Amino acid sequence: MAADRVELNADARTARLTSGLWTLAAGVVETVTIPSWAHGFRLRPSADIRFAISEDPVAAGTETLTVGNTAFASENEVRLIEAGAVSLRLLATGATTVQVTFF
Repeated sequence: MAADRVELNADARTARLTSGLWTLAAGVVETVTIPSWAHGFRLRPSADIRFAISEDPVAAGTETLTVGNTAFASENEVRLIEAGAVSLRLLATGATTVQVTFF
């Protein structure tokens, strides 16, 4: 089951697509394409999620090495990204919504 998407909102000054809301299903990795102009992103999930840049995140507590980072519920997680990063991948353990903003 793929995540539901709301269209990205455009910045009025630059007309660049800057933010959107994703609804994640439990255990499904959702891929968000990083715009070529983006220098970073902000996540604000409604519940804790795992995320990784250009690779699949692994759920915490698995017996493999943990890949990715955690974005905590109702907190802003802000990251700068390197040139060439093409995707942001999100993983939730339960139904979750995530506001994603690129800058």
